[in-house]
Amino acid sequence: MRGKPGKLRVAWGDGHLELRFVEDWLEVLASNYRIILAPRSVEIRGEASGHRESLVGKRKYIYVGLAEGLKPLRGPGERVERLLVGGFEVTGTDVEFSRYLTIVTPGFFLYNYVVLSDSSLALELSARREAYFDEGGEKLTLYLV
Repeated sequence: MRGKPGKLRVAWGDGHLELRFVEDWLEVLASNYRIILAPRSVEIRGEASGHRESLVGKRKYIYVGLAEGLKPLRGPGERVERLLVGGFEVTGTDVEFSRYLTIVTPGFFLYNYVVLSDSSLALELSARREAYFDEGGEKLTLYLV
């Protein structure tokens, strides 16, 4: 399925997450979090419960806990199996114990993909990349170089 840049309501539990595609970045809105995926950074507005990095071969994985868990916005959303929109590939997966939204980023991003679950955000990047965290209040920004 192909879509055009704009807004998309993705089914999430008994509501939805709103995805806003704007030029070369993507914003994910929940009732209690705002996550912005930009080419060289990821910004999480809402309470994070820590972060960690893991190195596996030539890949680095960064995990950020979402203290309150993603709470959906009210209203129905579209079930997304696979959607290509604005250079992003979005895939939704519902399993018995959790929900996952995988977002494969365009080639010019410094990270390959992001996985959102009910309680965390994970991203994959090259092991050569460095990650810097800026925390303040209820905002965590991850800068990649």
